[in-house]
Amino acid sequence: MNRCDVDRMLRGYKNCRARREYLRAELPEAERLLAHEREHMLENEALRGHEMGTVQSGGSFGDPTASLVMKYASGYEPRYIREMAGDVRRRQDELRECEMVCRCVEAWLEALGQKERLVIETHVLEGLTWTEAGPRLAAVFPDTCPTTSAGLRKIQQRAMEKLYQAAQ
Repeated sequence: MNRCDVDRMLRGYKNCRARREYLRAELPEAERLLAHEREHMLENEALRGHEMGTVQSGGSFGDPTASLVMKYASGYEPRYIREMAGDVRRRQDELRECEMVCRCVEAWLEALGQKERLVIETHVLEGLTWTEAGPRLAAVFPDTCPTTSAGLRKIQQRAMEKLYQAAQ
C-alpha cells in the first residue's frame, strides 16, 4: 500500500467508522425485507395478474398463476426485487470497504507509541488544529509532551513514518 492510500484511509477513517456502524445496524433489516419480498413475490404477482386478467398470446384469457410460475422457474425476478437486491449488494460492498479501512487503520495505530498515537488521533483522525491538540496532549502527558506546534509536528512525522512502514 502506498503513502497516498495510507493518507486517504487515515482521512476517511472517522467517516468510515461511523458509516460502518450505520450499515451494521441497517443492513440486516434491508436483507430481511428483500428475503420477505422474494418469498412473497410470486403470490403478489399472481394476485396482480388475477386482478388485471392476463391475456395469453392467442388472445384468450389464461391461468396467470401458471404463466407466472413458468417465468419464475426460469429465473425471472420483478424489477423492484432486482433493484432491492442491487441496493443490498451495494450496501454490503460499502460495509466491506469500511471494515477494511477501519481494520487497517486500527492495526497501524498499534505500531505507535502512546504520544504518537494520541497526536495521530487528535490531529489526523479528529482533525484538530495544533493549538487545539496541544492542551489535550499536555493533559495526558503533562511533563513529557511538547505543546508547541513544531514539537507536535515532529511527533506526527515520526508517527507517519511508522504508519507507512506498517502499511507496506
